[in-house]
Amino acid sequence: KTSSRLIRCDARKCLSFTRCPSILCCHIQRRYYDPYSDRMEKCVQHVEFDEILNLAPYCAYSSEATTRWVAGSPGSHHRDSSPAGKRQRMLYRLGSIIEHRGNAHGGHYVCYRRFGSSWFRISDSSVSLISWNQVRFCQAYMLFYEAM
Repeated sequence: KTSSRLIRCDARKCLSFTRCPSILCCHIQRRYYDPYSDRMEKCVQHVEFDEILNLAPYCAYSSEATTRWVAGSPGSHHRDSSPAGKRQRMLYRLGSIIEHRGNAHGGHYVCYRRFGSSWFRISDSSVSLISWNQVRFCQAYMLFYEAM
């Protein structure tokens, strides 16, 4: 009888895009199970996000791919046909954010939306002009990036 033994080791996980969407929706999981209280809780830790996002390092066929097993990344066998020194960019601009206010069992959703270069906070029937500085410190639940 043979026994197999589990051995702990470092692991890596890679997520790469093969086709970039026109709208990128990023969901931030804020609910988790707390075994000490035996209930669902909400994570209120601030998550930083940028106005402009470059997806090239996360695209499978980009010359900017950051993992060695992805085609086009350093160390792969794929040859980059782009001119030397030219970096590929796949830019996305933040268009809107959904924020959840409350706890894991209830609350209220607020939307932050860009119109041109201005940001607005939308909550039910209330709409107010706000600064990017106010937007970037909201407790994001969903981020919507638009391809540029």
